[in-house]
Amino acid sequence: MPSWNYTLNLKDFFHDEEMSFEQKRDEIVRRIKSSKFWSDDKLVLSSIVDDLECASDVYEFDDPWNVFYDYADLERIWVALV
Repeated sequence: MPSWNYTLNLKDFFHDEEMSFEQKRDEIVRRIKSSKFWSDDKLVLSSIVDDLECASDVYEFDDPWNVFYDYADLERIWVALV
């Protein structure tokens, strides 16, 4: 079983159909920026998070989200979605 260094908990809103894309995007960015792993590796994460923050729709969000997800796997960050 993998050992995780951090957790990014998004499960309380990630599948909330009543939230707009923009609300979800902004909350994801807020939680990343308030996390311990952000302060530990802000230099690497800043370009990924900038791309997430600038996404105007889910299609623009998907690519940087996948990059973040790959980063999270490498850095042992559990992204809790459900």
